[in-house]
Amino acid sequence: MFYTLAIVIGLQALAIAWLALMLSQTRRRLVEAESSLRDADQVKTDFLSNVSHELRTPMTGIKGYVDNMLDGIAGEITEKQKGYLERVKANADRLTALINDLLDLSRIDRGRADLLSIGYANFDVSQVVTELAGEYEAKARSRGLSFVVDAPSTTIYSDPSRTRQSLQHLLNNAIKFTSSGGIRVSVQKGQDGFVEISIEDTGPGVPADQSERIFDRFYQVQDEQNLTPGSGLGLSIAREFTDIMGGRVWLKSSGSEGSTFAIALPESVAILDGKVTEPGVLAGALSRGARS
Repeated sequence: MFYTLAIVIGLQALAIAWLALMLSQTRRRLVEAESSLRDADQVKTDFLSNVSHELRTPMTGIKGYVDNMLDGIAGEITEKQKGYLERVKANADRLTALINDLLDLSRIDRGRADLLSIGYANFDVSQVVTELAGEYEAKARSRGLSFVVDAPSTTIYSDPSRTRQSLQHLLNNAIKFTSSGGIRVSVQKGQDGFVEISIEDTGPGVPADQSERIFDRFYQVQDEQNLTPGSGLGLSIAREFTDIMGGRVWLKSSGSEGSTFAIALPESVAILDGKVTEPGVLAGALSRGARS
């Protein structure tokens, strides 16, 4: 009996020692895997940043030459040639915007939100919405869509340029995925000192099982009927900027018809969790994620 008990205890000790060894090896492999993932992610970020910078220079040259030709500096051009050049210019502008988006994302990934030049100030967001309406109403009507704006004068504390850029991405998304009906943009005071800017469309909506991923980078709604091309970065950029500015962005969709994307931004500096930031000061990392 004694020897049997000793053997059992010995086997248990061996089993425990083996499990401890396996656990140690597993932990080491997990640490190595985590390190490899961080390295791979850094390589990806560096690659995006370097490529984006390299693309910027030739794109600037292309746009400059096209502008010169459209202005007649290189000689007279026909109406047909003008049409082709305007298409080149439009696509060059789109590519430049994509390059700038990639650069902004790489700065965020590097933890350098300060390089985004976030300048906080009090301003009337309805003015930004009205200016954008003048630009996007024409785009909507060219697709046979109505475009309605309800934006009473409302002051927020944010970055005017980045707020405009975030709204542009949401408007582009709404028009791109709406084939009939229209777009409605509204501004209203929300809860807890935030102002909500909502963009409602009559598009196909976002399936419920994809609503959580819609803001992921490079992700687009998986729908056999939806073959609309795009980079899949617009909504992600809007979320990143909104988070940095102490706000949040979210989706309201039935999943079958129509979507509403909303941005909530603070009315005043006091809303930013008691952290004071002077207008115009670079403070991109002030409250990243504080209201997400």
